[in-house]
Amino acid sequence: MNEWRHRNLRINLVVCQTIIKGYLLHLDTIEKEPDTSIEEKFAQIAKIREEITKVGTEIDILKKEINLLATYSVN
Repeated sequence: MNEWRHRNLRINLVVCQTIIKGYLLHLDTIEKEPDTSIEEKFAQIAKIREEITKVGTEIDILKKEINLLATYSVN
């Protein structure tokens, strides 16, 4: 059971990593858009920043759970 859960957590971490990379690519696209006003860019960047923070929080939770599983498997 712990192996399955540990593998599932690692898969979730990879998914989070992929999401973050997608957001970073989107940020790059926003910065290079010549037709978008600065205000619109800032609004879009703020939304992406919020989403990155949410994913970062999820990553922290996953890491803590992985550490807990590792601790329990040692004991």
